[in-house]
Amino acid sequence: MKALIKEENIWPEVTPPDCPQLNGCSERFNLSIITKCRAMLLDSGLPLEFWEMSILQAARIYNALPHKTVGMKITYALFQRKSVDIKFLKRFGSVVYRLIPRTKQVTEKFESNGQKCLILGTRPNS
Repeated sequence: MKALIKEENIWPEVTPPDCPQLNGCSERFNLSIITKCRAMLLDSGLPLEFWEMSILQAARIYNALPHKTVGMKITYALFQRKSVDIKFLKRFGSVVYRLIPRTKQVTEKFESNGQKCLILGTRPNS
């Protein structure tokens, strides 16, 4: 790590252990993501066991929105060098139905050919 810091000409700011108050930027970001996570979990009615999926989705939403600190540009687009399409974003915890292929269906004629599921986020490469 020391070699990388020297090579990239980075000036590290070391903080004492167990003193998060001195790291304001990352603590503020953590608070923002946790607040979004809590709101999504409460809105969806899902149990707290889904907190990890909620945090991942909150971070993806955060990265798909423009930010003032980078000139109202989208951070994902800046890092990946491609535009962001927010059509893929769906409401966290909403009910969806997955179609079961005809070859795997074992239903009667008028029974459902879909499986009830919940949206818990999007895939990182989608």
